[in-house]
Amino acid sequence: MDNHSKIKLVIIHPSALTQRWLLYYHLDELSKKIDVEWWNIAAIAAPHYDVQNVERPYVKTFISKNDFLRALRKLPNDTLIDFDRVMFCRNNYLLLNQMAQIRPNVIWFNFFAGDAITKAREGVFDIVEPHLDSNDQQSCHPIKKNFIKRCVTYTKKFLYRSHLLAYWIETLRDGKDAQLNHKKWFMMCWNLFDTIAISSSADSKYPIHSMDYEQYMQEGDPQPIKMKYIVYVDQNFPLHPETAREYPNLDIQALSREFYASMRKFFDTVEQETGYKVVIAMHPSSRYTNDTFGNRECILGKTAVLIRDCEGVIVNNSTALNFAVYWNKPIIFSHCKSYRQCFVEYELQKTLSRYFQIPSRDADLEGEIHFEKMPVEKRKEYMSYCTNERIEGKRNVDLYVEYLTQIHSEMFNKRK
Repeated sequence: MDNHSKIKLVIIHPSALTQRWLLYYHLDELSKKIDVEWWNIAAIAAPHYDVQNVERPYVKTFISKNDFLRALRKLPNDTLIDFDRVMFCRNNYLLLNQMAQIRPNVIWFNFFAGDAITKAREGVFDIVEPHLDSNDQQSCHPIKKNFIKRCVTYTKKFLYRSHLLAYWIETLRDGKDAQLNHKKWFMMCWNLFDTIAISSSADSKYPIHSMDYEQYMQEGDPQPIKMKYIVYVDQNFPLHPETAREYPNLDIQALSREFYASMRKFFDTVEQETGYKVVIAMHPSSRYTNDTFGNRECILGKTAVLIRDCEGVIVNNSTALNFAVYWNKPIIFSHCKSYRQCFVEYELQKTLSRYFQIPSRDADLEGEIHFEKMPVEKRKEYMSYCTNERIEGKRNVDLYVEYLTQIHSEMFNKRK
């Protein structure tokens, strides 16, 4: 038995195992090199996120929080733990606090740190995810520094009861406007753990390639197709479970009816002016009926390839914009009255629009349809974020094994 097979990695995630995560973690190949498990705790940490697991023998699904915490306690002491930071929010603070009492040392596969879209989003409102790499404590995010100065009570040095007291105080302060303080709660959750980041950040101790860039390299050049089309990159707005959590006062069903009516009308206009049909690249959490987008073809799990072979990309706000830039596709940023009601999404879109130097268009207004490519120099800058010369020629899955072996040795062999 080699050293790799002795390593056990448990990935705790508030989602089912989807094709996206299967690809990002290279789980089928990684599971042949180390002992890996995917723990789906969506029912506990994100109960509205209804996505089916890709069937794999290493997937475990937990419905009960007590069963999950019990299983976490029973893991061998030298098990490596990874979990996604989308869990970091007010609703999950107490759960994360309990997890930190059991497993304070964790790994973070930060797939998007070097992503230009993440860079474009930084600093927008209070809900944008911080760009953090805990391997360099001296250069931590300025918001994190300010937060620590204001709220030292939340650091790991204090007792569990202090965390609970802080939680209830902050919950009372937030009241109905809790969604405005997403970043604050992110930082409160972050500070519960000692984290080692395997990150696509250029200055990471454990660097990896941007995930979408690696997929772009694997997919290759655009292929000839029989029927030219425009692709709309769906984000399951406003039915994504995060939307309901962040905007509790909105009537999501009414909003969705208005949004899809606007988008159907806009797609009609696009098809009339371009002569190309509009195809929907579905978000993994989407559950559409035939008439949601006016009986247009909706395709799941093929976003990269759909963008690769399309004539243009329509998007509200999505990390799949990476693929549009990699393959140098013309883009339309689209919004409408219903979309603007979710102010954070709209602010993010405006920021992306400025960064990409491509105008944002109101789908409710009549006018000519203009798709635009990212300017040449801006695209060149963008592409420079996608990979790292220190790991040129290496595959991410091989880097995972190398880093996990090193981290495992440093974390546990020193204790023996």
